[in-house]
Amino acid sequence: MTRAVVTSLAQLEKTESPQKSLDYDYIRHGRPFQKRKAEELRRAAKVDIDRIGGGIDALKLFQVHLRKYKLQNLYFGRYSEIQMLPYKMF
Repeated sequence: MTRAVVTSLAQLEKTESPQKSLDYDYIRHGRPFQKRKAEELRRAAKVDIDRIGGGIDALKLFQVHLRKYKLQNLYFGRYSEIQMLPYKMF
């Protein structure tokens, strides 16, 4: 789940600078950079995936940390993945 949040954030922020655009490309392709950014986000948001899992409790903690975004949990169908989509709040 954290990787999905990191990827969505990078997509929203990619137009802010050339560096952020490059970061988005690295994150989107699942390179080790994506894993490192996900780990940084988990530490910053104080989300212990091993303890609480990657469910609604983790989502709530990410939402507290990412105040300028609204995280939406979308679920389509019985076997589909849960996607985390951050939206800038205006």
